[in-house]
Amino acid sequence: MTNKRIFYLLVVIFLPAIAFSQEGYVDLIWADEFNVDGAPDPSNWGYDTGANGWGNNELQEYTTSGSNVRVENGMLVIEARKSGGSWTSGRVKSQGKRNFTYGKIVFRAKLPPGQGTWPALWMLGEGVSSIGWPACGEIDVMEHVGKNPGIVHSSLHSTSSSGNTVNTGTTTVTDFNSNFHLYEALWTPDKIQFSVDGIAFYTYNPASKTSATWPFNAPFFIIMNIAIGGNFGGPEVDPSLTFARMEVDYVRVYQNFSALTLQGPSIVDKNQANVSYKTNQIQNATYEWTLPQGAQIVSGDGTSSINVKWGEAEGDVKVKVSFGAQVAEKKVSVVVVKSPQGNAYSLFAPDNDLTWNVSDKTNTYKISAPENQLRVDYTVKQVVNVPALTGVLTRPLNLSAHPILHVRAKSANKSKTLLMRMDWIDENEVGTTKSPVFNFSPLIDDGEYYDYRFDYASTNNWQSSNGAVNSARITKLNFYIDFGTFASLGSDSLWVENIWVEQAAALPLIPNRPSHLKGAINNENLVLSWNDNATNETGFEIHASSAKEGVYSMVSTTAVNSLSASVAHTAGMYYKVRSVNANGQSSFSNAFTYSDIVTGMDREDSRILMYPNPAHNQLFIDHSFTSHVSGQIVDALGRSVHHFESAEKTIQLELPFLSPGLYVVHIRARQGTITRKLLIQ
Repeated sequence: MTNKRIFYLLVVIFLPAIAFSQEGYVDLIWADEFNVDGAPDPSNWGYDTGANGWGNNELQEYTTSGSNVRVENGMLVIEARKSGGSWTSGRVKSQGKRNFTYGKIVFRAKLPPGQGTWPALWMLGEGVSSIGWPACGEIDVMEHVGKNPGIVHSSLHSTSSSGNTVNTGTTTVTDFNSNFHLYEALWTPDKIQFSVDGIAFYTYNPASKTSATWPFNAPFFIIMNIAIGGNFGGPEVDPSLTFARMEVDYVRVYQNFSALTLQGPSIVDKNQANVSYKTNQIQNATYEWTLPQGAQIVSGDGTSSINVKWGEAEGDVKVKVSFGAQVAEKKVSVVVVKSPQGNAYSLFAPDNDLTWNVSDKTNTYKISAPENQLRVDYTVKQVVNVPALTGVLTRPLNLSAHPILHVRAKSANKSKTLLMRMDWIDENEVGTTKSPVFNFSPLIDDGEYYDYRFDYASTNNWQSSNGAVNSARITKLNFYIDFGTFASLGSDSLWVENIWVEQAAALPLIPNRPSHLKGAINNENLVLSWNDNATNETGFEIHASSAKEGVYSMVSTTAVNSLSASVAHTAGMYYKVRSVNANGQSSFSNAFTYSDIVTGMDREDSRILMYPNPAHNQLFIDHSFTSHVSGQIVDALGRSVHHFESAEKTIQLELPFLSPGLYVVHIRARQGTITRKLLIQ
């Protein structure tokens, strides 16, 4: 048996072509070397099964059984077997899987002896399913009938000559059953030439090429089988014959060389073994490979296919192919996967920057990076399925040991349009889209940074809607901002301080921080209340400072089930709350000061005119909202004292029941909410 190459399934990278001169069918464009034992490769071969003589009075029934068709010891084995007076055999075909138009088709095979055997290596037009036989055409590369041992036939069938065709030739192969031989068809747009071991013995080249004489300008598929008896193989079958075996070493298809391609991975691991690269296998060509420092060719040097043991350096894999007087080169730029070290690794780190691209061209996203943060100002003009930013990593990450995605982000979400989510994308563009996904829920929109985490390992969610996501080959991060069923029109801003990944053991034991701290005056005290975002806290601490960005000191504590606290109020003081447990304290909540809320709310807004202010018993509100308006009046203790709603452009409120003092008026419409302070005299 000849030395056979192993063909690997690789990522195909198409690079600019440099064409050689055309010198015949020398470029191996497909082959099956039958290197894997078992059933024939289903990506290449299917079966023809059944009985009824196949139109030729044949005796066998074709099966899918491994006793009739199998791959073993580097050979496709087809065996015809007689049992109980009946014959079974095998017939495989590449129909619908591999088809070709023109080329050199080569079978290396050893044939069975015995009167009544009829092995065949041949091709049939893909049009057989639509226009039928013989209009589809048939190319018989090799047929051998055991009653004439050693006589090999090559024939053509078409509507001009079918059945017992006149378009046929023969040659003698005396050792057909003891040695392997090359059975070849050289098929061009002008002729079909048949050879054995490179020696041509018959050429079909009709002077007039019509659909009747030349259906050989369309795709054809390959068939290999052993028939028993029949119109050609019989009629006599040796009664002592019970077994016939054909072995096919390989099937190869060559075509005209048109462009040099290079196949192989563009992403590898450090020190990865068995990395394969392959270029065109061209007869009589020489190959020179160049690799980055540290990478070594383990096998195949000087051939069209190499196996590589990678090192640690990134760089180009290059091949130079010399063919006659022509020389061409191709390269694949290869990056090495980064495996984060330690408990946490920041994607904002200088050596692994994210480059942000906008995939949504309908809406507007302004991206900036003040003080090494990511700021996004967005305007959603039209709701689309998944408006997203895509962060492209400088190099792929292996996140197998760092499955926790951790994001620190903030927004006041004034437009109430913010809906955030993140999906990892691997090298094959497969994303973590299978539920549960990393939604930023509950969304904390108190204007301060909040930590959002998602553990892809604990949720078993390295999954897409169509299969597994390769956590060892992550190349992108999709960041959705206002998306999906609940997306809405509007403009807003958000900030991301950091994005990092963590090991499973790095999950925090301290509680999440509280949020949405607010308060109301009750007599001389300030009553604070907040939202609890933790499940493992044992209590809360209330801190105060005379400056918003100053040093905060603890003024009181509360139990785990208490979400409010009363503190002695001092004008101008700022307050923050944090959760605590035995492992430590959370970060602080947003800062709250009641005086800031009251004095800061009376901003100019041309959509609202509220008068008189100060008021006595009556108040008018003129507005330019296009929708229905509602609102409420809140006293200094934060209690709602009056509700109103109206479809009128001027709203008149009668307020004789309000005591003199300072109040807050909230005016709401679909377009937004405006808050004004009101003084009642």
